[in-house]
Amino acid sequence: MRLRRLGFLCAVGAVVFTGCNSNQNLLSTTTNTSAVRFLNGSPDLGSVDVYTTAATGTPAAAALAYATLNAYGDLTSKAYTLIVTAAGSPSTQKLTCALPALAANTRYTVVIAGKVAGTTAATGLQCQLFAETVYSLPAGQFQMGFHHASPALNAAAMATVSFGLFSAGQNNYQLPSSVATFQATLTSGTALGTAVNVLLPAVQTAPGLGVYVAPQTGTPPASVLATTSPSQATVGLSGATAAGNTNNFMPYTTTSGTTTTAVSSNLSVYAIDSTTNVSGVQLVCAMD
Repeated sequence: MRLRRLGFLCAVGAVVFTGCNSNQNLLSTTTNTSAVRFLNGSPDLGSVDVYTTAATGTPAAAALAYATLNAYGDLTSKAYTLIVTAAGSPSTQKLTCALPALAANTRYTVVIAGKVAGTTAATGLQCQLFAETVYSLPAGQFQMGFHHASPALNAAAMATVSFGLFSAGQNNYQLPSSVATFQATLTSGTALGTAVNVLLPAVQTAPGLGVYVAPQTGTPPASVLATTSPSQATVGLSGATAAGNTNNFMPYTTTSGTTTTAVSSNLSVYAIDSTTNVSGVQLVCAMD
């Protein structure tokens, strides 16, 4: 399988939104390595370094701030014990997680989830391991992969959430693409999450695509937990609450001069805990 890689500028006008990332190294190129990246999904943990062997040398992810992803890096396909430390302080360990044996020639995202102030094992710091599936995409279509990595939503009896799309240009919520289920933490401290992937056409609507997550199915949603464009969260809805998710917006067309072209790409969306949004959840994206 080969995904066509394209460069994306995560911007609308002159405003750059840091919640959208474009990462390289979509797939490992050898039979004994795995491509792994890390997402800091804990709102009260602070910036961290992530080590895959011992807390010495160069970390696999350095100074990883909340709601940010690092680029994919190749690791030998085997089991690991992750060591998460305060950024720049290898002796200040925050979390250790046992990862099962990684499959060769496979992409993974490890989400450091939960909160330091979590009152139970279900809401405390933990790791979520997602195997990322990449399809061979037809021209003019893209794959959206949604990841439910929010222990807070799970604890709030929202283990299953719906997610869907809306056109920011038309202020229009669409039917939920599918539903995603939170993966309960295993005894090893690492949950094996499953991304819900859907194949969608790229619609030529400026300025781009929005994503929402809601606690129920149906359209339009009666309430919205988070969106990639909060100014649209209450359009045409009764009682919907906009989530303060101002750093996440994903364009899904490219424009050259007066020509707008639909593209093929992979959009990964992660629902993580938040302490600033009323709903307690934030969306982070990566356009690969």
